[in-house]
Amino acid sequence: MPMRRFAQAAIVRLPISGGDWLDVKAELTAGEQREMFTAMVRTTASGEPVFQDGRPLRDPTLFARSMIAAYVLDWSFVLEGRPIEVSVQTIDGLLPLTFAEVADAVNAHDDRVRAAQEAEKNAPDGASSSRPISPSVA
Repeated sequence: MPMRRFAQAAIVRLPISGGDWLDVKAELTAGEQREMFTAMVRTTASGEPVFQDGRPLRDPTLFARSMIAAYVLDWSFVLEGRPIEVSVQTIDGLLPLTFAEVADAVNAHDDRVRAAQEAEKNAPDGASSSRPISPSVA
């Protein structure tokens, strides 16, 4: 069976504390990953990318926000009884501990995605698994 070459368009629900959840992409496409990496690049006040040694300089303070924005499609968060849409602005508006919890959940999901993709790539027959990536239950 040929190796799978395209991202799954599935959604995975990640449970977090307080009964809340995050709906995330099962995996990113190459284009979504490029956009995520671009969002991590340090820019000048005028919005131009900063380069170091001829390469765009990644800003470590933007890493988690970029990953959350790339993966999270929806969440259970509400404010004054109204659902809050996921956006860079609402991600930045999270309390620091909530931001860290969301970032940890998304990072763990990304780690599982990468491990599953690597296992599939290294399968002896190149066999593909069409099973969606699912969160581990802690």
